Amino acid sequence: MSHFLAKPGDGYHQLPPETPTMSMTPWLDTAYYKEALDGFNIYDPTLWLPTFRFSVKGMMFWPWLLISVLTFLQALYLLEVNPDSAAAIIFPLDAHVILGGALAFLVVMRTDASMNRWWEARCSWQELMNSCISIGCQTAPALQTVKASEQMLMELMAFCVCLKAFLRDTTVQREECGGRMDWEYIRKLNAAHNPPVTALQCLSRTARQNLASNLGPAIYDETSEAIREMNDMVGACMKIKRTPMVFSYIATLRSFLILWLSTMSIPLIGEFGWLAVPVSSLIAFLFLNIEQMAVEIEQPFGNDANDLPIEAFLIDLEKILLEMTPGWKPDIGVDTGSRGDASSEATLARRIAALESAWRAEHLAQAETIHQLTRELSGEDSGTRVGVGVVPPPAAAPDWNKVSPVWRKTVSALQPRGQGR
Repeated sequence: MSHFLAKPGDGYHQLPPETPTMSMTPWLDTAYYKEALDGFNIYDPTLWLPTFRFSVKGMMFWPWLLISVLTFLQALYLLEVNPDSAAAIIFPLDAHVILGGALAFLVVMRTDASMNRWWEARCSWQELMNSCISIGCQTAPALQTVKASEQMLMELMAFCVCLKAFLRDTTVQREECGGRMDWEYIRKLNAAHNPPVTALQCLSRTARQNLASNLGPAIYDETSEAIREMNDMVGACMKIKRTPMVFSYIATLRSFLILWLSTMSIPLIGEFGWLAVPVSSLIAFLFLNIEQMAVEIEQPFGNDANDLPIEAFLIDLEKILLEMTPGWKPDIGVDTGSRGDASSEATLARRIAALESAWRAEHLAQAETIHQLTRELSGEDSGTRVGVGVVPPPAAAPDWNKVSPVWRKTVSALQPRGQGR
């Protein structure tokens, strides 16, 4: 492919009229990534029915089951086995109402802190994608060869894939790479202690070694700034991953939450009888489910249902970067819209002809009026009135260019009319 490469004068690619055929082989295995997206909660917020979901799984299952079974056994003992001792054990709900309000406040603070971490991670990934697109738009076309541009775009995609794997404590697998990805390059990144930072170093080297001399300093400064921003976002993601919530806060919240849920069934049994079993189970499900959601979004880079769908981000980024590869041409197809059919063109032609006809009629009417006025003015300048019987002297030919600036157009418009009289 080197015979297609001619060093342009301004540092940007000026491809020959017949560019080499471009292969749209992706860097990623699209089927692998789309299958991975099935585990995430991707939904339409305007719909209600898909959001109705009651599932007891994960870390909340055993605490919920324990509280539900304990409530059932307490109700069985107090209501059936030894109902005489119920009056000595059952007490009002006031204490649990006060403690429940304090626990609700702690749970809200916990969820809000986890949501802030989730949103910071989402913003960091968006900044990373914006920087990759900026480098692909500005720096990759400025490289001296098509091969170098292709290499830089591949390195941008490899950086994002390695960052995803690094944040999930794994490495990039062979089955998730497409035919366009350099697997040997991925293997070198997998062997590094910090693959994303190593990928940024390779990206900077590619830009520095392949920029043209006349545009090199300016473009490289912009590229360095984008790489610095990408490194900052990598640091932000690592901060979120390696900094869990404060242990004492989590320990206090969970200890009092389990204690409250375990003892709340006793006053509920005194008030509602056997109905206390489903009520207590439902309250336990609510609080434990919120705690599990907070734990999931506290570390938003995993494979949990509420984590960030990074696979979707990478699929979108790959589509954008593929359109920046040298030689890419959009498949626009055949224009079958309303503007391209024969009936629309004929309608437009008729409208234009009608407008031209109306303009010509108005122009000729104005020219006729000017011609009539000039004849009357030439008769008054002779000094002889009509009906006196004196023949007026011949008037000198006036300079009509001084009389009216549109005289030449008027004469041209009236000439066929005068010849036909």
